[in-house]
Amino acid sequence: MNQLQAEIAQEITRAGPMNMARFMELALYHPALGYYRSPNLIIGKSGDFYTSVSVGSCFGELLARRFICWATALQHGSFQIVELAAHNGQLASDILHFLRTTAPSFYEQVTYTICEPRENYRIVQRQTLAEFSRKVEWHTIETLPQIRGVIFSNELFDALPARLFRYFKQERLFREIGVGLSSEGKLDFVTLSKTCAVRPPFDREVPDQLPDGFFFEISETGNALYENLSQKLKYGYLLTIDYGFLQEEIQQMGKLTLRAYHNHHLTSDILANPGEQDITRTINFTELLQIGERDGLKTEFFTSQERFLMDTLTLSQSINLLLPEGPSLIGQLKTLTNPQHLGSKFRVLLQSRF
Repeated sequence: MNQLQAEIAQEITRAGPMNMARFMELALYHPALGYYRSPNLIIGKSGDFYTSVSVGSCFGELLARRFICWATALQHGSFQIVELAAHNGQLASDILHFLRTTAPSFYEQVTYTICEPRENYRIVQRQTLAEFSRKVEWHTIETLPQIRGVIFSNELFDALPARLFRYFKQERLFREIGVGLSSEGKLDFVTLSKTCAVRPPFDREVPDQLPDGFFFEISETGNALYENLSQKLKYGYLLTIDYGFLQEEIQQMGKLTLRAYHNHHLTSDILANPGEQDITRTINFTELLQIGERDGLKTEFFTSQERFLMDTLTLSQSINLLLPEGPSLIGQLKTLTNPQHLGSKFRVLLQSRF
């Protein structure tokens, strides 16, 4: 039992079983022991998982191309780019390098904001982006002003704490699943006494075909964040890139979508070694889409990363931006768009307000 596991067990002993959102909050974001707080966290070949950013600079360059296309179409002069949870700042660096080199006039007009609440990450980001110190500013969600441009996130929402629910077909109701202690004192899944009164995520009756034991998650943190972002967008785009599906697709999966990764391998025990393995979930993009539309955003499209990136290349050609050259960039593009790798694994939701 590691130190964080012992602390979680102590909290359960003191306060009773915790919901999954609380467990994820501790396992991933504990101030000293959480997985994403670790100074030794490595993303890429030597870490626990790959991201589109860890493939190379191509992903950032493609996003920069899309931002140039949007700004060109809007013709409003200044353009704000807001990145959420920029990790080590590498994606911001890739975007800004491309803008400075390829579109210097646009680069001079653009403002780049990183929305990052964690000071340990801000320190690393400032180091990575030292050469762009006059171009980049930092905010929290609370201090973020109204934005005219684009607010975007890449692989953020799948790592936010979420509550876990299970469907009991005979009773036709959902019960919340949490984390308690087994008779041996180990962390274990338990059914919490409280039941769901509104049968989320369904607006009306539960579908007859919904299987017994169907699991789903609700991230109250993620939904509140998305609503906040949609309200911060005064004019422009809200871009979300993440691992997830629409609600209908998740219903068809019919299985637990919470996952844990260590050394690029899916682990069977989500509760094991908290703070030492990554925990992610499948995003319900239907929830985010509906939140945005309730706040007056228009859904432009929901598509695969492959389609989004290839369409970006086509659009950038229309404004005379040259295609990526060199075996390294071409190889990265193939990885990013390969349906067997990152191309279909990640989805892209774009909403707007004009």
